[in-house]
Amino acid sequence: MRKFLGFIIIVSIGIGVYVCLKPNDQEKKKEDLKTVLTDEEIEKIEKDGNTDITSKFISEKDFKKENLDRYISFYKDNTDVKYENIIKVVNNDLDKIDNFEYDTMIISLLDEEYFIKSNTNRYMKYYSQNKDLTSKEIVTNVNSHIDYKFYTD
Repeated sequence: MRKFLGFIIIVSIGIGVYVCLKPNDQEKKKEDLKTVLTDEEIEKIEKDGNTDITSKFISEKDFKKENLDRYISFYKDNTDVKYENIIKVVNNDLDKIDNFEYDTMIISLLDEEYFIKSNTNRYMKYYSQNKDLTSKEIVTNVNSHIDYKFYTD
């Protein structure tokens, strides 16, 4: 019983020390922001209430500072989409496509070896008509012009 009580005391002390020495979460986020952004940019982000969102984007591997406003804008319209997927969509300029609607299939398509950005609308249209196909089949078929009617191209 004494050993167990001693163990509990040691664990409690360890937790207490960790909590006391752990840096404030907001301070850590601000330090993360300072590695990428200027003080003026950080001030604007804080004013707009986007500190948490921005720090999450910055921690992603394909983050591009020049796309930050677009990441945040896309996120606000698609809060259920993973940060890494938002970065993929924005970095490939898919958010600039008229009437673009996010679908999880777009990430699979983007990851395909022979994905051609200029065919994105065709991929999505073909996918909407052929939901049973894999992303590889969609890319292959569209790149082979199978999505067009015979002799119309």
